[in-house]
Amino acid sequence: MNRNKLAESESDFMVETGKAYGADFNLKYDDQKVYIWFVYSHGYVRRFDGEQEYWTHFDRRHNLNLVAAYRFGKENSWEANIRWNYGSGFPFTPTSGNYELIDFSGGINSNYATENGSHQFILGDINSKRLPEYHRLDVNVKKTFNFESSDLAINLGVTNLYNRQNIFYIDRATNERINQLPVMPNLGINYNF
Repeated sequence: MNRNKLAESESDFMVETGKAYGADFNLKYDDQKVYIWFVYSHGYVRRFDGEQEYWTHFDRRHNLNLVAAYRFGKENSWEANIRWNYGSGFPFTPTSGNYELIDFSGGINSNYATENGSHQFILGDINSKRLPEYHRLDVNVKKTFNFESSDLAINLGVTNLYNRQNIFYIDRATNERINQLPVMPNLGINYNF
């Protein structure tokens, strides 16, 4: 066995190769009053572990961000921001089945007829399914007060304004869908001196 293969087989790490490719498109406009930023990414990310090729957990075909800000008022002390993000679904490994694993640690004295086993899962092909698409809208209004040697900014915003039910994960044991953040108002104060 050559030296590289020996090191690879005795390693605590999985050795993989992969390919990532895609394209990004970026458009930005900025002046004293208006700021607009548009970014679109289209990508593919695959890995090969020596036995199989699969989509990675962060492979996302489409990702779109649109950010807009408008400054207004005396000395542009007010600023309104809006951010919309869209992403196609990430890959995940589905559950193909489940079974009860009986623990025979008691040896010949184990009673498989009365013991409770542990719930185990049979997984499907790695990352062969995709989660639903993701999108959300965030808004924010900021007022800045300028003093001689300091300034104070007050931010009022709402995350996920239209309360989109974006999936975080599915609990394999209960089959319960767990979502990300619901509509969430926030208030912040920032003082610089």
